[in-house]
Amino acid sequence: KGEPVTELSWPSCRQLLYQSVATVLAHAGFESAQESVLETFTDLVHEHYLRVTNLLRVAVDREARLGASPFPDVVEQVFHEVGIGSVLGLQRFWQVRIKDYHTYMLQVTKDLSEEYERLVNPEKVLEDTKSPKIKDEAISDIPFPDSEQPEADPASGDQALPMGVLGAHAERPSSGLDVDHSPHTS
Repeated sequence: KGEPVTELSWPSCRQLLYQSVATVLAHAGFESAQESVLETFTDLVHEHYLRVTNLLRVAVDREARLGASPFPDVVEQVFHEVGIGSVLGLQRFWQVRIKDYHTYMLQVTKDLSEEYERLVNPEKVLEDTKSPKIKDEAISDIPFPDSEQPEADPASGDQALPMGVLGAHAERPSSGLDVDHSPHTS
């Protein structure tokens, strides 16, 4: 039927809740807090959890008694009753306020680290900004099908393309570029 449920003692639950509250406050940006503040927040969270679980119990019992609920799920109903909104709203909150903010903070951290490196090691930045090294790669020849056109002079660097690849000269739109105005000298 399954493994037996492990029950936690009240002091263990209280200690875990206390640590969770301290963690959430640290994530919210608080570097330190008095113990009385942590105890108060722990009491508030405990009362909130009691309210949510009591509402869940009532909603489940009501749905069992009446056979239907105006909400798709009892969790959705309880979230609405306590002011959280829908489960989808909670998911959007998680995506935007937690995950997207985390991604943003990672980018800010990376940018600040790079700026710090530029300030600490300006000579390294000068080395990095020198002309970029281009990886030499072998250039492969592109095989073109044989055509009836005469081959261009290989010494000039021109290569004949089969008719129809670029269209006849009259079919090509004018580019507006003249050879006379070319920056390349012949």
